[in-house]
Amino acid sequence: MQTIHPAPRARHDWHGGPPPKYQPRFSEADIAQAQVWACSQALPHAEVQRARLALLLDEQADLSSPMAARRLGQSSSWVRKWRRRWATEGFQLADGKRPGRAPQFAGWVRALVIAVACEVPAQRGLALSRHFATSVWRVVTGEGVRISLRTVQRMLARDHLKPWRFRSWMHPRDPQFEFKAKRVLDLYEGIWEGEPLGPDDQVISADEKTSIQARRRAWSRLDQAGRG
Repeated sequence: MQTIHPAPRARHDWHGGPPPKYQPRFSEADIAQAQVWACSQALPHAEVQRARLALLLDEQADLSSPMAARRLGQSSSWVRKWRRRWATEGFQLADGKRPGRAPQFAGWVRALVIAVACEVPAQRGLALSRHFATSVWRVVTGEGVRISLRTVQRMLARDHLKPWRFRSWMHPRDPQFEFKAKRVLDLYEGIWEGEPLGPDDQVISADEKTSIQARRRAWSRLDQAGRG
């Protein structure tokens, strides 16, 4: 009679190969934060899911990434990414600042597109009663700006401008628009005549208040007596 020995007990409570390469360790403060965030109804869903993942990995450090992904309804690559980030960069639940893509066009180019869209086409000698994206693009490129029609369409859509549908708000453009726009936009960036503003420099912005009208008022001794 041949004796069949039982199979050795598995070292882990899951199947599918060796344990995960990255196994982050969490402090008590990390788990306390994750518990609060996991129950929050005000935080973004992505941050709540990260908190739930941290609690899951703290309870089962050797849990495979595919199994953790199934429990949270996420992808395995998402679990691996946060496992690696927490193990190598430290614990963090909030989104980090993303540099993003640098703007392809200067601010004055976008301002020029909007200004052209708001002017009457007859000023340019165009046989149109109102502007279209193509006519705006032709005017802008005619002023020496290298820009595609699709970019002009995106700029108009960003500000919800549809000049081909409305006319009441159209107004003529300042002949020195480009010069003035560049100067104002540079001030927004803290630059004056190509040089950055210093700590002692101040920029004062005064906007027109259409609902406020200045009135003359004679000052008399009664005012002085009343204030005294």
